[in-house]
Amino acid sequence: MLKSGKGKLLLVLDEAQRLGKHKPPDHAHRISNLLDAIHNGKIAGRPVMLAVAGLSATANAFEGMGVSRFKANCYVEPGPLKPDAEREVIKDWLKKEGRAKGDPAPWIDAIIQKTHGWPQHVAAYAESAAIHLRATGRQMTPEKLIHR
Repeated sequence: MLKSGKGKLLLVLDEAQRLGKHKPPDHAHRISNLLDAIHNGKIAGRPVMLAVAGLSATANAFEGMGVSRFKANCYVEPGPLKPDAEREVIKDWLKKEGRAKGDPAPWIDAIIQKTHGWPQHVAAYAESAAIHLRATGRQMTPEKLIHR
């Protein structure tokens, strides 16, 4: 499909840190062949972009499959948000998406206990809290937080 197709192609690979850990081995071999074809330009005449997301073990997983050279400025390894930034993101989410009323500090503190600054976790918890707030009158009271 990659070699015979026409037009631009965007491939998205999530949970990339799991590369090489797949069973059966044939599956890992096919993934390795795909990465090799993209990485070494074997898909001639077709623009292909591969966007990969994974945890910190992703670079090691790629290296284990023979891909260790990344194009300059194309490898980004974000870490967790700093505490002040995490608080601001959660506050914005509660206020803007949840249209919440009241003091957000206890809610933010509760969410931070679970997220530790990781953006995907912040998004999951803050979105869940915003949905809950919209469904229950938008008041950020300690009682609603305890029952959540």
